Amino acid sequence: MALDYDQFVQMLRDENKDDLVRAVLDVLEREEVPIPELYEKYFLPAVNGFECPVLDRRKCVWMQKVQSSIIRTLLECTYPYLLRARPSLPSPKTVAVICPDGESDEIFARMISDYFTLLGHKSVFVGADTDPEDFVSVVGYIHPDLLVMNVVNPYHIVSASHTIRRVREENSDSVSVYVCGPAFVLNPEAVVPSGADGFITGYEDVIEIDKGGWSK
Repeated sequence: MALDYDQFVQMLRDENKDDLVRAVLDVLEREEVPIPELYEKYFLPAVNGFECPVLDRRKCVWMQKVQSSIIRTLLECTYPYLLRARPSLPSPKTVAVICPDGESDEIFARMISDYFTLLGHKSVFVGADTDPEDFVSVVGYIHPDLLVMNVVNPYHIVSASHTIRRVREENSDSVSVYVCGPAFVLNPEAVVPSGADGFITGYEDVIEIDKGGWSK
């Protein structure tokens, strides 16, 4: 029996991590729900749909942090199954996925990173709050074919654009750069001015990149 979404959300709101881990592992083991569907129809809407049941702001922040932490645990649980499902490519690409300086919400970025892994590529998930100059200096070391930058807060679009520009300057404009995250969902007109080559909203976009979006 497939995982019931309402039950999944209720367990998350109850902060019942143990039962959630068991439920997700059972679904993965039985191959009842593909990993992208698990991410986009369970994990993401559940964490984004958080509504605080109390008026105390501090308690609300606490609850949201705990539930986000549980989702991160569930993402970790999927990794062995990603490795089991991914194809062995003769020439896998290298992808770097980051969240700019000041961005602590890394869940969607991790999902995008996992999608590239699922398709057989090497994905370097740098994670939250990445110092732009540190990353720019490392790009020449890891030589990614693609950089993905996740931006949640619209106020960070400007700093993300600066990082993209610095990556271009230091790497002869050779790296394809895509953006993702709620900041660009709310402000799609900001994608082109940011200097990005495209916008990722989910697994289908990653598939399209894999078909031919690697080169600029």
